Amino acid sequence: SHEYIGSAGNKSLALMLSKDASVIADGHAMAYMDALLAIQTDLGGVGKALGRWFGGEDLFLNKYTGTGATQQRIVLSMPFPGDIIDVKLSAGKGLKVSRNAFLAASPASVDITGKMNWRALIPVGQDEGLVLTKVSAPPESDAVVWLASYGHIEKHTLKTKEERMLVDNENFLACDVDVGYTIASVGGLKSLVFGGESFAMEFVGPCELYTQTKGLKSFAATLQSFMTVSEGSGISIGF
Repeated sequence: SHEYIGSAGNKSLALMLSKDASVIADGHAMAYMDALLAIQTDLGGVGKALGRWFGGEDLFLNKYTGTGATQQRIVLSMPFPGDIIDVKLSAGKGLKVSRNAFLAASPASVDITGKMNWRALIPVGQDEGLVLTKVSAPPESDAVVWLASYGHIEKHTLKTKEERMLVDNENFLACDVDVGYTIASVGGLKSLVFGGESFAMEFVGPCELYTQTKGLKSFAATLQSFMTVSEGSGISIGF
């Protein structure tokens, strides 16, 4: 079983593991846990590990397994404030997710690797990178995947092919592995030069996708604009 702790926009995931029940998680996600839980750290194959790494995730994944007669608790969290959702996958189905979005999955046999994003070869509007993380349920069973966002998560359902949606690259969180998108221009030359918005991911129905309201890259750029480096005194931040 699981529950979310914390307030909206600043959540962590608490899981209760029975004996022999296991969950696989991001290598740096564990905040605290029952000391009797068994931990196994694994690459899951060199090729898959490199795919995850290029997709913005850790090379190593941690598998946590219950060992006691009673349920044991583990709390998983991400380093940035945001929400967490659980997405249920039917056997053999998968998701492609943005960088840093994967938090955990159950059962531990869930496959986590990289999926080539050929559109990123076009050097415009591609903050999500050349490789997206792909999370797939095992062929023999359903699975649950927990995704973490920076900011609030919203699910969008486009019901017909007449419905279209533009999403800034940083604000894309996840969609079904078979859902495609195109790169669309937003505004014209004036928007490109002065507005900061030029290209976006365009989704066409019928499909479902998840977005996040904030972008880590933009936040980092904002912080950087206030930082100054002085010889001998290190980095200072001024507002």
